[in-house]
Amino acid sequence: MDESKSVYNVSPNVNTPDTITLNDNKQPFIINDKPPEDFSNLCIFKNVLHNSRSAVKLGENLWEEKWKVKVEKNLKPKSILFCNNRIILYGDTEWLLFDVEGKLLNSGSLGYTEINISPDNNQFYYSDYNGLIQARDLINGAYKFSLFAMFADNYRRSEIFTNNRLIYILSKEEKEDPHGNHIRNSSVLEVQDIGEPRSIDDNDYLISANRLNTIDLRSLDVYSVFTGEYLILAIPDEILITDSQLKIKKIIKSKFIPLSMSLDQSGRIYLIVRYTAADGNQKTGFWIITQDGLRILNLDLPSDNDFNFPPVIGYNSKVFLIAGNKVFNIDTNIHFFSEKIFETPLGGFTISKDNKLILSAGKLIYGLDDYGENIYITHLENENWATGPVFINNDTFICASSESLYCFTRGLQVR
Repeated sequence: MDESKSVYNVSPNVNTPDTITLNDNKQPFIINDKPPEDFSNLCIFKNVLHNSRSAVKLGENLWEEKWKVKVEKNLKPKSILFCNNRIILYGDTEWLLFDVEGKLLNSGSLGYTEINISPDNNQFYYSDYNGLIQARDLINGAYKFSLFAMFADNYRRSEIFTNNRLIYILSKEEKEDPHGNHIRNSSVLEVQDIGEPRSIDDNDYLISANRLNTIDLRSLDVYSVFTGEYLILAIPDEILITDSQLKIKKIIKSKFIPLSMSLDQSGRIYLIVRYTAADGNQKTGFWIITQDGLRILNLDLPSDNDFNFPPVIGYNSKVFLIAGNKVFNIDTNIHFFSEKIFETPLGGFTISKDNKLILSAGKLIYGLDDYGENIYITHLENENWATGPVFINNDTFICASSESLYCFTRGLQVR
C-alpha cells in the first residue's frame, strides 16, 4: 500500500473538510432506485455513476440482425458510446463516428484514453497523443478546439467528464525517468471552465479556459465518479467527497487500496478494495459505504481475481461484480454471493431495468436471470465479441466484434 500522504491543492478560502473514520453498521437495505429513461451512454460504464445501468427492458425475444458494418482491422474495438442518434466506436488509438443506420461520418486518432460525450453542447472529448484534450462535434465529428491539460503527454488522461461549461480531467503519470530512479506514483484531477463566450486562437487552442482547481495525489490507485453535483474520489486509505469545483468537503478514512468504484442514485459508494487483514494476509473486499462513513456491507471476495470493472448495480438489491470470465452475483439483503464462470472472457455488459445482466462472452450475447440461468439473445458465427452490448432504444442494440459493428432489433417474443 502506498503509505505516502495525498497532497490536496485547494483554494485558500476553503474550510477544513470533515474527516470521518469508516465505521461498520451492517444491516439489510433495499436498492430502490428508478431505472433511467434516457438511453444515452455517455461513458464506457454507460453513465456518469459508472453502475452500467441501461433503460432497456430485456424480456425474452428473438433478436434479428438489422445491419453490419466492417471496421478497419487496426481499430481493435473496446467500447461503444451512444447519444443523440450518434454512435462512437473506439479502441486504444482510433475512434469512428456513425449514425444509427451504420453510416461512417468521421474518424480520428486517440491517445490511449476514454471518450466522454457532453449532451449539453453536442460534443465529445478525448485526449490525443500529445496529451491535449480534443473537442469534436458529435453530429459530424468536426474539430472544435484543443485544450491544454496538466503535464502534457507525460500523463495519460484516464478519464474525462463534463458538466455544462466545466470539464474534469483525471490524469495519471505514464512516463518514468529513463535516466533516474523515479517511479510513476502521481495523479492529478483538474477542473476547467471552458469559458463563455469561448475564445480560440489561430492554432485552435481554447484560450478562454480557466483552471478552477486541482487535486494532486501521490498514487496511481485513483478512481473517480462525478454525479454532476459532486465528485467522489477513491484513493489509498481515503474517500474524498468534493463539490463541483473540487473543493473537498468530506474525507472518509480507512486502510485500503481501491480497485474500482460505482455509485447508486442515492449516492451510496460501491467499492472493491484490497486490504490487509488482522492476520497480515492480503484480502479483496466488496464494501458499500454511505457518505456519512457507514460501511453497511462488507464482504470478502476470492482474492485470486482481477476486478477491473466498477460494480454493476441492479434495482432489486442485486449487485454484479465482473472478474475476467467470472460473474459474482451479490444479494445485498442477505449478504451472500454466488459465482458463475464462463468459458470465455467477457466483452462487456449492462444491467436492464428488469434486473437482467446482459453480457457478451465469446460468440454469444445473453442475459442472466435471477437464478443465474442464461437467456439467449444472439451469437456470431466466426468471430468473438470485443465490446459489450449498448441499447440505443428498447428494441435495438449495437455491439462490436473485432471486425465489424453490428445492429440488432427485437423480434418475436419467445414466451
